[in-house]
This record gives sequence, structure tokens and C-alpha cells, in this order.
Amino acid sequence: MVTAPASADPSVDAAAAEAAERGWLEQAESQRKSGTLAEAIRLGEQALASAERRGDARMQALAQVALANYHRYVPNSLTAIQLLNRAEIYLRAAGDPRLAKALTFKGMGLSDLGDHTRAIDLYREALDVMDRHRNGPDPDLVLEATCHGAIGIACTQLGEFGQAEEAYLRALGIFRAERNAEGMGYLFNNLAILRVRAIQALSDRGEAATALGNELFRFIDDGLDINERSVGSAHLRALLRNTRGDGLRALGRAAEALPDFEFARAAYRAMDSARRRRPLCRLRRRAAGTRAQRRCAGPARRRTGGRAGAIRRTINAACASSSRTRTSARAIPRGRWPSTRPITCSSASCTTATRRRSCSSWRCAKRSTGRSPKRANRANGARN
Repeated sequence: MVTAPASADPSVDAAAAEAAERGWLEQAESQRKSGTLAEAIRLGEQALASAERRGDARMQALAQVALANYHRYVPNSLTAIQLLNRAEIYLRAAGDPRLAKALTFKGMGLSDLGDHTRAIDLYREALDVMDRHRNGPDPDLVLEATCHGAIGIACTQLGEFGQAEEAYLRALGIFRAERNAEGMGYLFNNLAILRVRAIQALSDRGEAATALGNELFRFIDDGLDINERSVGSAHLRALLRNTRGDGLRALGRAAEALPDFEFARAAYRAMDSARRRRPLCRLRRRAAGTRAQRRCAGPARRRTGGRAGAIRRTINAACASSSRTRTSARAIPRGRWPSTRPITCSSASCTTATRRRSCSSWRCAKRSTGRSPKRANRANGARN
């Protein structure tokens, strides 16, 4: 345990207390990587309480950002967003470059809650903050890669596989240059998930599915290898095994997927993570059919139904203070990726425009959110 030594000089006491708080946050990050989330949260709360007693607003904001990330892994998305809102007030007022990290983590929280469109807006703002501080003494390239990877996740959830692939590869290049093994491991998992989604979108399971499956398993093997050699993360290992199970099931090889789902379930249970319910539900569906599926999904629907209003209010509050930045629109080639819906936009200035519905491209400066063309044009005009 890191403790702050007592001293008669207040400045020495403050420096020692800050060093102790940073030590607690470093220990918490180590606990997060090992999958001991409860201990990571305890250490983060300890650092935050110490900074609050000293009245150090800057250290409070740093502890809140770190603690929010630990809650996001549980996942406690609402708690994470509330902590990030408090940190954002100080970081934005101080012009601190760490605002980019707070915005990135907040976008991840919103994406976990299903609001991928607002999450992408926050990622774009975070990248703008990083661009403004790129010539600073210590630019955070790992955070930039994390932000690009988060954009890829949101685009995957929106069905825009080509844009997700581009964002993932950009992030992977930065992680490789920075020799960040953990980031590379998570990117391999995300690239594998992209293949799972692409296989699921195919109308048949022919040669295209086989090729995507081979790429999927190669990414999983690369991720497991780098995790065993350099990271040792129980969370990453469970994610990769769970994704391999998803891929096998998408390819129609459900029996082969069961060991991977069993492993992921055991790992999540050891981490005391709510995420263990996902592979457990899949096992039950395969073992007992639709009746077990209803038993597993029913309580979840009842639990979340009463909280829907609170979740929506929290999401709205989380984004109320975030200013939106606009960039020039540029179409991205779709390549070979199948899509669940077309990229369309009602704005005449968008290069992806096809005069229908709304554009989900994160690069489109005129992206609307599913309004009719007339209402979308009116809304875009009001924002500009």
C-alpha cells in the first residue's frame, strides 16, 4: 500500500499526497489489466477521496477519468458517464489536453448504452482536442489510436463495415508504432468481430464466408498470442475466446463454439463481471432452445424496462455540454464488405448523398439521425 509521509511543510505534504494518489491509480490500472475490477475501483475511489480532501481539482479530474474507465469495464456505464461529466467541467475550463481522454471514455460509455451516433460525435471532438495539442511536450498517440478503434466499434454497430475497417487499421498502425501490445490485442479482437458481423450479413455461407472465417481465426490467434506473450489480461483473453465462439456459430459450427463460450463464461465469472451473462445465455440457447432464451432474456427486459427513462436522461445530460465540430465530408469506398443498410444522406453537400434517409458516416459533416429529408435539411441548416 502506498502511503503519504507526514511533513511540516505543506508543499511537501501535497507533493507526497499526489505521489501516493498516482501510485494508487497505477496499482488500479494493473488490477484492471488482471481482471480484478473490484480492487481497481477501490483503489480509484481511494485516490479520488484523497484528492477531494486536499481540494486538488486537477487530481480529482484525473482520478475521476481513471475510475470511470474501471466502472465501464464492469460495466457500470451510467456511473462512468456521471464521473466523466464531473471531470469534463474542470478539464474543459482548464484547457487540459486530458479532455480528449474524458471525451473518448464518455463516447465509449454512450456506445455501451447503444447511442453510437452521439458517441462518434464525442470521438471526433476528442480527435480535434488531440490535434490542437499535437505539438505539445507529450502527445498521447495511444489515446489517439484508442479513439480511432472506438470509432471502428461504433461504425461496426451501425453496420458500416468499410469505415470500421479503415478506423481499425489506422488504430492498429499507431499501436504497432508505439509497441502497445494491449491495444493491438483489443484491435485484433475488434477486427475479428467485424468479420463475424460480415459473415452474419451474408445471404449464404459460401466461399466469401470461408475467407472471412479464415481471417477471423487468424486475428483471434494473433490476439491470443500477443496477450500471452506481453499483456496477460484475463479480460482480453475472455473477449477473444468469446469472439471465436461467435465466429464459429456464425459459420454454422455451434458445437465447436461451446468450449469457447464455456471458457469465456468461467473467465467473466472469475472477474465478477456482468458480461458473463452473454456467453451463458448463448450456451443455454444452444442447449435448450428458445424456451431457455426467453428465460434468459425475460428478466433482463424487466430489469432494464424501468430504467429506460433514467438511461435516456443520463445520455442526454452526458452530451449536453459537448460542442460538436464539423469536418469536410468524404466518401469511403465500401470495398467487399456487405452492409446491413446503405450509407445515405439528405444533405446536398455530402458526397455520399443518395437523397434518402440519413447518413451514418462519421466523416459526414451533415450527418442527421434518421429524420426525413426535409426535416434533416432544416436541422442541418439550423446547426450550421
